[in-house]
Amino acid sequence: AEFSTANKDEWDFRKHFLIEIDDTSNQNDDQTVRFLNVGIEVEFAPSQSFIKEWTSSRFVNRYDGWQVVRHEIITRGVIETPEVSEYIYYSGKGREYGAWIDTVNATARATFTGVTDPGYNSGDLIENPVYMIEDILRTEVGLDPSTTGIDIDVASFDTVGNTTNGTIGNTFNQSVADIEFAFSQYRFSDAWTLCKEIGSACGCILFLSGNGTIKILSRERDEDYTSADKTIGYDELKNIKPGITSLADVRNKVSVRYNMNYALDTLTNTTAIVEDSTSQESGVNGIGGATDKVQELVIDNRFTLDSATAVGYSTALLDWLAYRKKMLSFDVLSAKHNALEIGDTIKFSDWPSTFKIYGNTITATDIYMVTKIQKYPNGCSISCQEVSEVTD
Repeated sequence: AEFSTANKDEWDFRKHFLIEIDDTSNQNDDQTVRFLNVGIEVEFAPSQSFIKEWTSSRFVNRYDGWQVVRHEIITRGVIETPEVSEYIYYSGKGREYGAWIDTVNATARATFTGVTDPGYNSGDLIENPVYMIEDILRTEVGLDPSTTGIDIDVASFDTVGNTTNGTIGNTFNQSVADIEFAFSQYRFSDAWTLCKEIGSACGCILFLSGNGTIKILSRERDEDYTSADKTIGYDELKNIKPGITSLADVRNKVSVRYNMNYALDTLTNTTAIVEDSTSQESGVNGIGGATDKVQELVIDNRFTLDSATAVGYSTALLDWLAYRKKMLSFDVLSAKHNALEIGDTIKFSDWPSTFKIYGNTITATDIYMVTKIQKYPNGCSISCQEVSEVTD
């Protein structure tokens, strides 16, 4: 008989399904039935609900592209809960790529962007953190609803995340296809904060571009910066303010905690410690004095379960943080370089050999990344930090 309304009303999650084969006509005594799937649709309709305001607070360490910063995340909201309900627990692999991974603005995505194809198809499991961010921006924030590329700089996402030569591969020093992220978002969080957390956990910087689209770029390893987006002559600079990253920001011993156990709410694995002995000693690039100096970083990454991915992140952090880096702030009194954005790289020409930063020479091969830019009709103010390998 059909599963009646009365059967539905009295059934709960502790009961079983009973499936019977009706062969009352005795047409064939030898029958086989194979069940591919059995599903159930559950609709909660609480008779009474409670409204509760809530606040949660937690601290996290994030690498924001230039330094490790300790953030306090305070989340507030209102939740409506039924008076009586039963909980359903389920597990799954994750989200699937939508049609946006194949087609943008009614054309093949690679044709639209002019960048290498992402290397994924609609329906594939999303394990690449770059496209996890794009999926959240599309499905949760509602950006680019018509998939025309109006809100999201898809070319920047593919430059970073494609499986052929995506720059995130340089960040982790491994094949992009082998970078595996997986997590469950069991706390309430605004989508933008979550996207920036994922970006921090994969060495990416996420920001609103000057053209109004969301853009992403990866912080590659020092040795990967061999060319710059723009060269600026020394005679174009005004109000130069030199600096160097703080000694307190140096980290020459790093490990990453990963593999979240959600039942225990704790990270269960830790990578082997990686160290930079040159940084620990008292040489030209060392921070040690009479004895070696160790400054350790233990950082959480709740977004991966994969050991190789966690190790790649730990060695990237060591690469970025083991040495003090030169910094520069300056004004440019023309609009010539106003097209620069956060994350763009620059180098300098005709820099006087006598102008040093704490004894460090600025050479024509030094690469700097723009960390802040303010634009005016007749020029801009730029702050930048060295990202190429330390040679002094």
